[in-house]
Amino acid sequence: MASSNIKTRGFSLIEIIVSVGVFTVVAMLTVGSLLILTSAEKRVASAQINQDNLRFAMIEMTREIRNGIKYKLCGVAGDLTCFQFKNSNGKPAQYRLDGNAVEYSTDGGSNFNKITGSDIKIDRLEFKLAGADSTDNIQSRVTIVLRGVVKADTPHETAINLQTTISMLKLDI
Repeated sequence: MASSNIKTRGFSLIEIIVSVGVFTVVAMLTVGSLLILTSAEKRVASAQINQDNLRFAMIEMTREIRNGIKYKLCGVAGDLTCFQFKNSNGKPAQYRLDGNAVEYSTDGGSNFNKITGSDIKIDRLEFKLAGADSTDNIQSRVTIVLRGVVKADTPHETAINLQTTISMLKLDI
């Protein structure tokens, strides 16, 4: 009998199965991580858009009120959720909290338009007025306190608190 001196080359079946199994596990972990990151990025982008919407509403209120005159609170006594003034065009304007949205009117309060998005729940809007009386020698100013909750596609809600103080550009002392 001739002795067989054949050298085996390559991998055995066991080595191939183990290496394919390890590669499959690594690939599954990588794809799972990418899917989770993509989902998280979409939620963060949605929350950012809603936060920008709330900040934009605050900026628009600030611009409009700053250029207005004759500041006063409207509604029943002690109601801080409604603010009335004359805008830069001399028209009566009004901001108010209605349900979960901030609304704006330029016709004296007959018709209102929402200025916050539907994905934002406004749970606090307060107008604090100072210097509205022309005899008090204080420049008219109003502080707006706004709190909204972003209802993004996430189990956690993001609360945003904004506050600003606006003084009337026109001198009224």
